[in-house]
Amino acid sequence: MEKFQHRVVSLDLSRPMLRAAAQRYGLTALVQADAHRLPFAPASFDYVVLPESLGYLEAAIVFREAARVLKRRGRLLMTTYPLQVPAHAAYKKRALAAITDALFEAGLVLDRRRFLTIKKTAVGEALKEEACDLLYVAAKKCNR
Repeated sequence: MEKFQHRVVSLDLSRPMLRAAAQRYGLTALVQADAHRLPFAPASFDYVVLPESLGYLEAAIVFREAARVLKRRGRLLMTTYPLQVPAHAAYKKRALAAITDALFEAGLVLDRRRFLTIKKTAVGEALKEEACDLLYVAAKKCNR
């Protein structure tokens, strides 16, 4: 990532998950912390990414924290499982409407969404949420 002048910080509550991310992606900036209390100054990041982790988190709290650490033109990017897709029993699935409402309450607004389908050899796009395997959501700060 450094050849593009980006600094990537990997955050997880689990030390083994951080080590796995470091090995898999070559990341060096590792922070063991809770996503509900991000240990970063306000307006620190251009992007916050939540890959399939929203279901294990309290959306209202995490979205507020993401809004706090995002720069003015920053973006929150996430993927999460829709209601109809089987997931771990502890994973709380949410409909896009509920995610959109929680984003707005946290000072963020839906910027882009996609209903993704996952095949063995390709990722496609469904027309409706009910037909997708994964929700992709991008949000930005509200101008309130």
